[in-house]
Amino acid sequence: MRSRRPPEWEGGGTRASWWIFEEGLVPGLESTTLCSDTGDAGVPHLLSPDWPASVTARQDLGDKCGRMSDRSCNKKSQKRRYHRTCSNILTDTSENSQLSIMAHFVVDPNSATYTAYIMVGLLVLLHDLFFVPYILAWDVGLDGALLVSAMVCCCFWTVDIGMSCITGYHAHGRCELRPLRIMRHYLQTWFVPDVVLCTFDWLGLVLVMVTSQSSSTLRLLRITQLGKALRLIGLVRMGRAISVAEEVILKRLPEGHQAYLQCVKTVIGMLFINHMLSCAWYAIGRLSPSDTDMRWVYMTNSYGKDDPVPFLDTAHVHQYITSFHWSVAQFTLGAMDVGAYNSIERAFTIFCLIMGLIFGSTLISALSAAMVEHQMAKSDQMQKMRKLRHFLSQNKISPVLGTLVQQQAK
Repeated sequence: MRSRRPPEWEGGGTRASWWIFEEGLVPGLESTTLCSDTGDAGVPHLLSPDWPASVTARQDLGDKCGRMSDRSCNKKSQKRRYHRTCSNILTDTSENSQLSIMAHFVVDPNSATYTAYIMVGLLVLLHDLFFVPYILAWDVGLDGALLVSAMVCCCFWTVDIGMSCITGYHAHGRCELRPLRIMRHYLQTWFVPDVVLCTFDWLGLVLVMVTSQSSSTLRLLRITQLGKALRLIGLVRMGRAISVAEEVILKRLPEGHQAYLQCVKTVIGMLFINHMLSCAWYAIGRLSPSDTDMRWVYMTNSYGKDDPVPFLDTAHVHQYITSFHWSVAQFTLGAMDVGAYNSIERAFTIFCLIMGLIFGSTLISALSAAMVEHQMAKSDQMQKMRKLRHFLSQNKISPVLGTLVQQQAK
């Protein structure tokens, strides 16, 4: 509502009688109305007859005033709440900035860097799988290159704990790369076993290094053997490392080469089992008690010589190859010139024969299944290519274009 002074303002009349209400601003008015006089009760026509008694306060005005008074009373608490909210915002901002900094160090499990790291881990694992049983069975001293390699392996598995804390993982069909989720997942799964195994590695290495610098008493020799045995516990991580490496390699290999990977993995597994059994066979022949006062390492291998030499006095390479030959013969039921000469050796031979029967049949079935799967995949591909060539010939496609299509389909 707005007012204006009409030209007749100077001509008389009260001030209230000359208000002009524009159309649509006052409810109930359909056109502009000029109030030239008042009603019977001295009330303008635009007002209610019982005005000002009809004037009432807004119902929510008191509530608003009450809330305003409450806000004025609680101003100090509001200030404290405001400062607390600001501090929370600043804390969240700092945490987000820290998370953004941590996100730069997260390793994608699908990246080439992680694949290279897994390959290095496989080499370290193969080193442990070969040298730790060999050092324990032949009682080889850790010095020179063996000591350096053992320290490098221990350092690698220690770094691997930190690497696992920042490496993403796959869950529910997606790759999780959030730092806190990665840390929580690793703490709940492999953190405790990795720390325990790494502790055993370092403890065994330290015991061997300390005893090698002391006098060779019987007690120190036992501590040395204990240190070497503790390093053997670290081979428990083999299952997890191989599964992670297999998952990474399968992502990089073409579909047709996965059967070859399965064959290679099976053969390497059998070689590792034979390596462990050969080391155990030599350790039993050298250290186990004998109820016949005879051991297989005391037997001689003349090979046409006039002065036969016992296996115990031959070179380590010949001893290892002979032991490995014996373990392979137990799996394949082949002939071998080395046999058992006491009860413990004979019991171990029976155990190896049973293991050979089980794992030999498993090896044959696994290789057969892998080759059959590969042949079926190749047969399916050849059938599809045959249908494609038939389609191209029926539609009279030019040889040049047909060759390009077939190469693209392959």
